[in-house]
Amino acid sequence: GNYYCIYYVDLDTEDYVELASHEEFAAVDIEKIGTDFFKVYKKQIAKLIYPDDRENFLAMFTKENVRQAAETKKPFVINYRQRLDKKWTYLQLKATMVQEPRDNHVVIGVSSIDEHMQMEEDHLEAVRLVNRDALTGVKSRYIYLEDEKALNRSINEGKAEPFAILFCDLNGLKKINDTYGHAEGDEFIKQACRTICHIYKRSPVYRVGGDEFIVVLRNEDYKNRDYLYKMITTLNYAQNVGRKVIIACGMAEFDPKTDTAMADVAKRADNAMYENKKKLKHDLDV
Repeated sequence: GNYYCIYYVDLDTEDYVELASHEEFAAVDIEKIGTDFFKVYKKQIAKLIYPDDRENFLAMFTKENVRQAAETKKPFVINYRQRLDKKWTYLQLKATMVQEPRDNHVVIGVSSIDEHMQMEEDHLEAVRLVNRDALTGVKSRYIYLEDEKALNRSINEGKAEPFAILFCDLNGLKKINDTYGHAEGDEFIKQACRTICHIYKRSPVYRVGGDEFIVVLRNEDYKNRDYLYKMITTLNYAQNVGRKVIIACGMAEFDPKTDTAMADVAKRADNAMYENKKKLKHDLDV
Protein backbone atom coordinates (compact mmCIF):
# COMPACT_ATOMS: atom_id res chain seq x y z
CA GLY A 1 0.00 0.00 0.00
CA ASN A 2 2.79 2.48 0.76
CA TYR A 3 4.97 1.47 -2.21
CA TYR A 4 5.45 3.98 -5.01
CA CYS A 5 6.51 1.30 -7.44
CA ILE A 6 7.20 -2.46 -7.57
CA TYR A 7 9.27 -4.31 -10.16
CA TYR A 8 9.77 -8.00 -10.86
CA VAL A 9 13.33 -8.49 -12.15
CA ASP A 10 15.22 -11.49 -13.52
CA LEU A 11 18.78 -11.24 -12.17
CA ASP A 12 20.18 -13.38 -14.98
CA THR A 13 18.76 -11.50 -17.96
CA GLU A 14 17.78 -8.21 -16.25
CA ASP A 15 14.37 -8.49 -17.90
CA TYR A 16 11.75 -6.77 -15.79
CA VAL A 17 8.04 -6.13 -15.41
CA GLU A 18 6.50 -3.20 -13.57
CA LEU A 19 3.89 -4.63 -11.21
CA ALA A 20 2.67 -1.35 -9.75
CA SER A 21 3.45 2.33 -9.96
CA HIS A 22 2.03 5.35 -8.15
CA GLU A 23 1.27 8.49 -10.15
CA GLU A 24 3.71 10.46 -7.98
CA PHE A 25 6.44 8.23 -9.37
CA ALA A 26 5.63 9.10 -13.00
CA ALA A 27 8.84 11.14 -13.31
CA VAL A 28 10.74 7.85 -13.32
CA ASP A 29 9.86 7.35 -16.95
CA ILE A 30 10.73 3.77 -17.93
CA GLU A 31 8.82 1.20 -19.94
CA LYS A 32 6.51 -1.10 -18.02
CA ILE A 33 8.19 -4.13 -19.59
CA GLY A 34 11.79 -4.21 -20.73
CA THR A 35 15.37 -5.35 -20.25
CA ASP A 36 18.65 -3.93 -18.82
CA PHE A 37 16.71 -2.96 -15.70
CA PHE A 38 19.60 -1.66 -13.59
CA LYS A 39 21.03 0.44 -16.42
CA VAL A 40 17.66 1.84 -17.45
CA TYR A 41 16.46 2.51 -13.91
CA LYS A 42 19.64 4.28 -12.79
CA LYS A 43 19.69 6.43 -15.92
CA GLN A 44 16.15 7.66 -15.26
CA ILE A 45 16.49 8.02 -11.50
CA ALA A 46 19.88 9.80 -11.41
CA LYS A 47 18.51 13.24 -12.24
CA LEU A 48 15.83 12.94 -9.55
CA ILE A 49 18.04 11.91 -6.62
CA TYR A 50 19.26 14.45 -4.10
CA PRO A 51 22.82 15.46 -5.14
CA ASP A 52 24.43 14.35 -1.86
CA ASP A 53 22.83 10.89 -2.18
CA ARG A 54 23.33 10.36 -5.91
CA GLU A 55 26.88 8.96 -5.97
CA ASN A 56 26.22 6.44 -3.22
CA PHE A 57 22.96 5.26 -4.79
CA LEU A 58 24.46 4.76 -8.25
CA ALA A 59 27.45 2.92 -6.81
CA MET A 60 25.46 0.65 -4.49
CA PHE A 61 22.42 -0.20 -6.63
CA THR A 62 23.96 -2.82 -8.89
CA LYS A 63 22.92 -6.29 -9.98
CA GLU A 64 25.96 -7.73 -8.22
CA ASN A 65 25.09 -6.14 -4.88
CA VAL A 66 21.44 -7.16 -5.13
CA ARG A 67 22.44 -10.71 -6.07
CA GLN A 68 24.93 -10.92 -3.20
CA ALA A 69 22.26 -9.86 -0.71
CA ALA A 70 19.80 -12.32 -2.23
CA GLU A 71 22.26 -15.20 -1.95
CA THR A 72 22.65 -14.51 1.77
CA LYS A 73 18.84 -14.48 2.07
CA LYS A 74 18.88 -10.88 3.20
CA PRO A 75 17.00 -8.05 1.53
CA PHE A 76 19.05 -5.41 -0.26
CA VAL A 77 18.12 -2.02 1.22
CA ILE A 78 19.24 1.49 0.37
CA ASN A 79 17.84 4.80 1.64
CA TYR A 80 18.03 8.05 -0.32
CA ARG A 81 16.22 11.27 -1.09
CA GLN A 82 14.32 11.84 -4.30
CA ARG A 83 12.26 14.73 -5.63
CA LEU A 84 8.59 13.85 -5.47
CA ASP A 85 5.76 16.31 -5.94
CA LYS A 86 8.24 19.25 -5.93
CA LYS A 87 9.87 18.31 -2.63
CA TRP A 88 12.69 16.07 -1.45
CA THR A 89 11.32 12.87 0.05
CA TYR A 90 13.16 10.11 1.89
CA LEU A 91 12.66 6.81 0.07
CA GLN A 92 13.74 3.25 0.68
CA LEU A 93 14.48 0.83 -2.13
CA LYS A 94 14.26 -2.81 -1.09
CA ALA A 95 15.03 -5.87 -3.20
CA THR A 96 13.94 -9.31 -1.97
CA MET A 97 14.54 -12.71 -3.53
CA VAL A 98 11.44 -14.54 -4.73
CA GLN A 99 11.06 -17.59 -2.51
CA GLU A 100 10.47 -20.21 -5.19
CA PRO A 101 12.60 -23.22 -6.23
CA ARG A 102 15.01 -22.61 -9.14
CA ASP A 103 13.88 -18.99 -9.40
CA ASN A 104 16.42 -16.20 -9.81
CA HIS A 105 14.05 -13.26 -9.64
CA VAL A 106 13.79 -10.42 -7.17
CA VAL A 107 10.97 -8.10 -6.28
CA ILE A 108 12.15 -4.50 -6.01
CA GLY A 109 9.96 -1.97 -4.26
CA VAL A 110 10.36 1.72 -3.49
CA SER A 111 8.49 3.13 -0.49
CA SER A 112 8.43 6.35 1.51
CA ILE A 113 10.26 6.51 4.84
CA ASP A 114 9.90 10.28 5.06
CA GLU A 115 7.86 10.25 8.26
CA HIS A 116 10.30 7.85 9.94
CA MET A 117 13.32 9.92 8.90
CA GLN A 118 11.65 13.12 10.09
CA MET A 119 11.04 11.52 13.48
CA GLU A 120 14.68 10.44 13.56
CA GLU A 121 15.86 13.94 12.64
CA ASP A 122 13.61 15.42 15.31
CA HIS A 123 15.09 12.98 17.82
CA LEU A 124 18.66 13.88 16.81
CA GLU A 125 17.81 17.57 17.08
CA ALA A 126 16.35 17.01 20.55
CA VAL A 127 19.52 15.15 21.56
CA ARG A 128 21.63 17.97 20.15
CA LEU A 129 19.65 20.54 22.13
CA VAL A 130 20.12 18.53 25.31
CA ASN A 131 23.82 18.03 24.67
CA ARG A 132 24.61 21.63 23.72
CA ASP A 133 24.02 24.83 25.61
CA ALA A 134 21.60 26.89 23.55
CA LEU A 135 23.26 30.27 24.21
CA THR A 136 26.95 29.45 23.82
CA GLY A 137 27.05 26.17 21.90
CA VAL A 138 29.41 24.48 24.38
CA LYS A 139 28.53 21.29 26.21
CA SER A 140 25.52 21.41 28.51
CA ARG A 141 25.17 20.68 32.20
CA TYR A 142 23.42 17.43 31.27
CA ILE A 143 26.50 16.24 29.36
CA TYR A 144 28.74 17.34 32.22
CA LEU A 145 26.78 15.09 34.58
CA GLU A 146 26.99 12.20 32.09
CA ASP A 147 30.74 12.70 31.63
CA GLU A 148 31.11 12.93 35.40
CA LYS A 149 29.56 9.47 35.75
CA ALA A 150 31.98 8.04 33.20
CA LEU A 151 34.99 9.64 34.87
CA ASN A 152 33.83 8.43 38.29
CA ARG A 153 33.79 4.87 36.95
CA SER A 154 37.39 5.31 35.81
CA ILE A 155 38.34 6.67 39.22
CA ASN A 156 36.64 3.77 41.02
CA GLU A 157 38.45 1.28 38.78
CA GLY A 158 41.78 3.01 39.31
CA LYS A 159 42.08 3.78 35.61
CA ALA A 160 41.62 7.58 35.61
CA GLU A 161 44.23 9.50 33.64
CA PRO A 162 45.62 12.73 35.17
CA PHE A 163 43.16 15.62 34.90
CA ALA A 164 42.36 18.97 36.43
CA ILE A 165 39.16 20.96 36.73
CA LEU A 166 38.82 24.67 36.10
CA PHE A 167 35.76 26.33 37.60
CA CYS A 168 34.85 29.70 36.05
CA ASP A 169 32.36 32.36 37.10
CA LEU A 170 31.84 35.80 35.55
CA ASN A 171 32.30 38.91 37.64
CA GLY A 172 29.97 41.82 37.04
CA LEU A 173 27.19 40.05 35.12
CA LYS A 174 24.43 41.32 37.42
CA LYS A 175 25.65 44.89 36.99
CA ILE A 176 25.63 44.54 33.21
CA ASN A 177 22.13 43.01 33.24
CA ASP A 178 20.83 45.79 35.48
CA THR A 179 22.55 48.58 33.57
CA TYR A 180 22.38 47.49 29.93
CA GLY A 181 19.75 44.73 29.89
CA HIS A 182 19.78 40.94 29.65
CA ALA A 183 20.52 40.93 25.93
CA GLU A 184 23.82 42.65 26.68
CA GLY A 185 24.32 40.19 29.54
CA ASP A 186 23.93 37.30 27.12
CA GLU A 187 26.59 38.84 24.88
CA PHE A 188 28.82 39.16 27.94
CA ILE A 189 28.37 35.42 28.64
CA LYS A 190 29.07 34.46 25.02
CA GLN A 191 32.18 36.63 24.90
CA ALA A 192 33.49 35.06 28.10
CA CYS A 193 32.76 31.59 26.72
CA ARG A 194 34.71 32.37 23.54
CA THR A 195 37.66 33.45 25.68
CA ILE A 196 37.58 30.24 27.73
CA CYS A 197 37.28 28.07 24.62
CA HIS A 198 40.12 29.94 22.92
CA ILE A 199 42.49 29.37 25.83
CA TYR A 200 41.43 25.77 26.47
CA LYS A 201 41.30 24.62 22.86
CA ARG A 202 41.92 20.95 23.65
CA SER A 203 39.53 20.54 26.58
CA PRO A 204 35.76 20.12 26.86
CA VAL A 205 34.02 23.25 28.11
CA TYR A 206 30.64 22.99 29.86
CA ARG A 207 28.18 25.71 30.78
CA VAL A 208 26.77 24.43 34.07
CA GLY A 209 24.90 27.54 35.23
CA GLY A 210 23.89 31.03 34.17
CA ASP A 211 27.44 32.41 34.21
CA GLU A 212 29.29 29.32 35.39
CA PHE A 213 31.59 27.20 33.24
CA ILE A 214 33.64 24.09 33.95
CA VAL A 215 36.64 22.92 31.95
CA VAL A 216 38.09 19.42 32.34
CA LEU A 217 41.79 19.62 31.49
CA ARG A 218 43.55 16.59 30.06
CA ASN A 219 46.58 15.78 27.92
CA GLU A 220 48.26 18.94 26.53
CA ASP A 221 46.00 21.34 28.41
CA TYR A 222 46.69 19.44 31.61
CA LYS A 223 50.45 19.64 31.05
CA ASN A 224 50.17 23.38 30.37
CA ARG A 225 47.56 24.03 33.07
CA ASP A 226 49.57 26.61 35.03
CA TYR A 227 50.46 28.58 31.90
CA LEU A 228 46.86 28.55 30.65
CA TYR A 229 45.58 29.65 34.05
CA LYS A 230 47.97 32.60 33.99
CA MET A 231 46.59 33.59 30.59
CA ILE A 232 43.13 34.14 32.09
CA THR A 233 44.62 36.07 35.01
CA THR A 234 46.61 38.26 32.63
CA LEU A 235 43.53 38.98 30.52
CA ASN A 236 41.52 39.92 33.61
CA TYR A 237 44.04 42.49 34.80
CA ALA A 238 44.73 43.83 31.31
CA GLN A 239 41.15 45.02 30.86
CA ASN A 240 39.65 48.27 31.99
CA VAL A 241 36.80 48.04 34.46
CA GLY A 242 33.36 48.43 32.90
CA ARG A 243 31.70 46.21 30.33
CA LYS A 244 34.84 44.11 29.86
CA VAL A 245 34.77 40.38 30.53
CA ILE A 246 36.24 39.43 33.91
CA ILE A 247 36.47 35.68 34.50
CA ALA A 248 36.97 34.48 38.07
CA CYS A 249 38.43 30.99 38.05
CA GLY A 250 39.85 28.30 40.29
CA MET A 251 41.73 25.16 39.38
CA ALA A 252 42.28 21.85 41.15
CA GLU A 253 44.12 18.70 40.15
CA PHE A 254 42.95 15.13 40.60
CA ASP A 255 44.81 13.33 43.40
CA PRO A 256 44.36 9.55 43.07
CA LYS A 257 45.48 9.10 46.70
CA THR A 258 42.67 11.15 48.22
CA ASP A 259 40.00 11.85 45.58
CA THR A 260 37.29 9.22 45.28
CA ALA A 261 35.11 11.10 42.80
CA MET A 262 35.23 13.93 40.29
CA ALA A 263 33.14 16.00 42.70
CA ASP A 264 36.07 16.10 45.14
CA VAL A 265 38.20 17.86 42.54
CA ALA A 266 35.35 20.12 41.42
CA LYS A 267 34.71 21.24 45.01
CA ARG A 268 38.33 22.34 45.46
CA ALA A 269 38.21 24.15 42.13
CA ASP A 270 34.95 25.86 43.14
CA ASN A 271 36.45 27.01 46.46
CA ALA A 272 39.52 28.35 44.65
CA MET A 273 37.26 30.18 42.22
CA TYR A 274 35.44 31.97 45.04
CA GLU A 275 38.76 33.07 46.50
CA ASN A 276 39.79 34.41 43.10
CA LYS A 277 36.39 36.11 42.72
CA LYS A 278 36.92 38.00 45.99
CA LYS A 279 40.44 39.00 44.96
CA LEU A 280 39.24 40.34 41.61
CA LYS A 281 36.48 42.23 43.37
CA HIS A 282 39.08 43.82 45.65
CA ASP A 283 41.63 44.53 42.92
CA LEU A 284 39.34 45.58 40.08
CA ASP A 285 36.18 46.54 41.95
CA VAL A 286 34.16 44.18 39.77
